[in-house]
Amino acid sequence: MQYSAEPSITTRVSLETKSGDGWQPHPALIANLTRHEVWIQIEESLGEAVYPERPVRLVLSQPDGVKTAETSVLWHIGLDGKLVALLRPNIWDPPSRRAHSRARLSIPVSLSPSGDMPPLSARTTNVGVGGFYCVSDGPVPDGSQLPVSLWLTPSESFDCQAEVVRSEANPDDPTGRQAVIAFRFLDLSMDAQAHLASSLVALTDDVDESYVPLPWRGTAAAAQLDA
Repeated sequence: MQYSAEPSITTRVSLETKSGDGWQPHPALIANLTRHEVWIQIEESLGEAVYPERPVRLVLSQPDGVKTAETSVLWHIGLDGKLVALLRPNIWDPPSRRAHSRARLSIPVSLSPSGDMPPLSARTTNVGVGGFYCVSDGPVPDGSQLPVSLWLTPSESFDCQAEVVRSEANPDDPTGRQAVIAFRFLDLSMDAQAHLASSLVALTDDVDESYVPLPWRGTAAAAQLDA
């Protein structure tokens, strides 16, 4: 059985672990979906119930009914035991071509090109553990590698190196100065990926009609976002 579309970041699921002869449900959220894995954010560490190679089940409620997928634990991501990588169930075959799922999210990002280019302000249109799309105040050449800062909240940034995969003029900008840029992250550690995945789950769980998350709503934050 196949779904017509893959679940997205913050899709609510039940992660079921073996308990005697039955299954014990635990509320969870999908934090990332790759070609071979599904990352699950659980509310509390489940200890040996989610050790590698342990059998588990994912239960999803879909418009056409409840679907249950049997799978197994691959490993924990990060140090708190609340982000678990599972083997991707075949109910989502064929997998997408994207290495990591993306979340619709509008947050500020600071770009720091090298050389004579000045720092650029931008706003994301989608973000994932593998990279992000943004609308920037100016272009950055394809292939450029540069420091970027994703502003998760007005006081917390996620800082890393990223590479420009594609940059093109923003067709919706009448001034002709803005660019739409696709970035991929470079050399993120598993702890950094875990931190970003957990942050995205928290942010995308409450967005407005423009995909602005709660920390960026309100007069002061909105002014900073629009700056």
